[in-house]
This record gives sequence, C-alpha cells and structure tokens, in this order.
Amino acid sequence: MPGRADGCFWAADNALIAQTYIAPWYGSASIQIDNGQLKQNVRPDPGFAWDVAQQLGARAQVLERDRIGRASSWRIDVPVTYQQVVDHLKSLGYTSTLSSHFSAWINTSTQDGQSIAVPARARPFGRLILIDPLPHLRVADLSCGEGDLTDPQHLKLGQIQNALRSGADCVKIDDFCQSPTWGNVEHPAWGFSQSSMDAHWRAGHVRPICATHRDWINLGDANELITEDVLDWHFGQVVHAITVGHAVSPEVIWAHAERFERLLDQEPQSPVVFPVTLDSHQFGFAPSTPDKVRAIAQRLAQGQAPTDQTCFALRSSGKLAGSGLNPLLEACVVQAAREQGRLVPVNAIFMDKYDRPLRTMQLHQRLDQILDQAPTQDQADCPSRQTMGA
Repeated sequence: MPGRADGCFWAADNALIAQTYIAPWYGSASIQIDNGQLKQNVRPDPGFAWDVAQQLGARAQVLERDRIGRASSWRIDVPVTYQQVVDHLKSLGYTSTLSSHFSAWINTSTQDGQSIAVPARARPFGRLILIDPLPHLRVADLSCGEGDLTDPQHLKLGQIQNALRSGADCVKIDDFCQSPTWGNVEHPAWGFSQSSMDAHWRAGHVRPICATHRDWINLGDANELITEDVLDWHFGQVVHAITVGHAVSPEVIWAHAERFERLLDQEPQSPVVFPVTLDSHQFGFAPSTPDKVRAIAQRLAQGQAPTDQTCFALRSSGKLAGSGLNPLLEACVVQAAREQGRLVPVNAIFMDKYDRPLRTMQLHQRLDQILDQAPTQDQADCPSRQTMGA
C-alpha cells in the first residue's frame, strides 16, 4: 500500500504477510444477553439486539422513550425472544464461553441504517497486488537485520527519501505485521517509488487479484506463505493456458492435482468453470436492475460471492467478459462490484481462440497429452489418470 508520508508503495515478499494487512472485518458490535432474559421478548431499544430481532421479523410500536432514547412504553406487534436472537447468532458461528450469559463480539455490515450480523468466518473481499519486479531494479537496502518496535524503520523518512532521491527504485527495510494470532511478526518490506510502480504497471508487471485476510496456523510452516487466494489465481492461469494451447509443464499440473481432480469430477460435456477475479473497471456500463444490484452489493459487503446463477467468460486474450448466458444479471454483478469498489470472485467459463468453451472431456484429454511427457514412473500420480476411469 502507498505510505502517506513517504509516498512509497509498500510490499512484502510473500502473500501471507501481505494479506495480514487486509482487515479481518470492518465493523463489529458487542452483545450480552443474560440467561434470565432468554424467554423475554426483545425490547425495541436502539441497539444491536433490536436490530437482529427486526431482521428475524420483530415489529413493535414505541409509544414513549426516556431521555436517553430507550423505550419506556411500547406495544409488541410481532414478538422475537432473546433466545431466538442467541440461536440466530450461534447459527452464524458465534459462541460464548460464559455459562451465565451469552457474550460475544459480532461482525456486522450496515443496511438501511441497521447493523446486520454476518457469519463469524466471513471475510471482506480485499485486493492483493502481485508485483513481478522489473530486471535491473535498483534497491537501497536500509534493513538492519532485525526490526525494532521502539524505532520502526518505516518512520525513518529521511533515509527513505534520500535513497529515492539518489536514484533507488525501491528501498528495503525490516518491518512488523500484526497477526491476530501471533502478535507482531517481523518481515522484510520493500517500498517502491511512485515512478517505479508506474513503470511496473506500464510493463504489465502488476496484477491485482481478489483476496481476503489470512493469518498463520503454524508460524513455522513455510507452505502457508503461498495462500489459497494466490493458488486459486495461479490455477485459473494454468487452466487458461491449457485452454488456449500454451505450454504447461507436468510439474505445474501435479502442483494443482487436487484442483484438477475437482474439475474433472464433472460431466464430460460440462463447460469447465472456475472462479476468477472480476475488476469492474474493465467493463463498460450496461443496463441493470437497482434492486438486484442492491441485493448483490449486500452479499459482497458480507463477504459472500456475488451469485452462483451466472458465469462470465474468460476469453483467449485473457480478458474477462460477459458470457451472454444472463446479460442482465452479469450487468448487475459488475455494477454492484463497481459501487462497492471491490475486486470480486466470479465463476468463469474458459474460452478457446475460436470462442468455444473448454469442456471437461477436452480438459481431460489435454492433461493426458501434457502428462504423457512425464517420466513413466511418475505418471501414476497424475490427476487425470485417477479420474473418470482413465
């Protein structure tokens, strides 16, 4: 991300570190309900409990409020109990460790002025910027071998600015990210100058992809540094390369064996469909339905994929476009993503250079052709040889 004071675009050397900087969620509310309240109807007081109750159907008329806004006289038209509120929050994955009452922080989004509880495991869609460094990048190494929380290197603006003025394209420092699980985790960071980032963009060496917050399960496991978001993006690139006839090595196929097996476990004539990143800036404006756009935008705000009812098309050029299967719904998805300002995951059909969809049977055949190049002793481990009776 670009620093406010130094003007650098800061990057990490792996996806997991970078994705700790994506917020786990952007809003929350606390709730506490005593066991003695569970059988009671929720009072129509301003606050999160009443917001949840209304979403469960509660309706009431407040006849009088006290000086701080609480209902002092009211009539319940449609009752919802505190037990129903607790049950709803538990169904979203929230728990309380206390036996005397239900107490938890709840992730929320906002709709029509109300706080909406979202699933505990929901994560907002962020963006991960993949940078392929240009050759001959001039890096000024300002790192000292270890970071110091009392004297963070990213605040040494004089050193950073002097290095950039002296001709460096990028500076390297020691930094810390904040892991919800592990606390402060030290990592190297690279700060690209604005002119250097512009050069990378012009050269096509920058790729934004849809991603969510990630954190370590095991701090010592290097395999976690490449996140599922990056692996999914790379897998989409591999399937696209196979679709258009580009060379793909058997080793790359094996690296994605589980993903290929899931794709091959479809009907032979089914089009190959896999999520890819949609960037609304790559689409023009098309007629859409405001109510549908609003509903999809709400799903995006809650960290949910926009819809399972439509597919886009990944053309042989690598450009994402509408598939034409449901143009109105496609336009609504694009408009919702545009209004939310997000990169979002959408299902895509992979198209060849003749604008024909890649089908499961064709993918199976092309995988076999690639894997036939592999040494004989390794072919038994190939995904297509264990799938669909091959």
